[in-house]
Amino acid sequence: MLTVASPKADSVEINLRSQSIQAAIRSARANKKTAPSAKPVTIIYPYPN
Repeated sequence: MLTVASPKADSVEINLRSQSIQAAIRSARANKKTAPSAKPVTIIYPYPN
């Protein structure tokens, strides 16, 4: 088993990342053509940069 520890992110960093992710999701959904009754699902896999 491999465990990798990273420093904890502060609330400012988490807020900035979440705003960026939210903007990207909204943009992708706005450009996609789906049926009006379709409910979009988004899965986020946060990978360290």
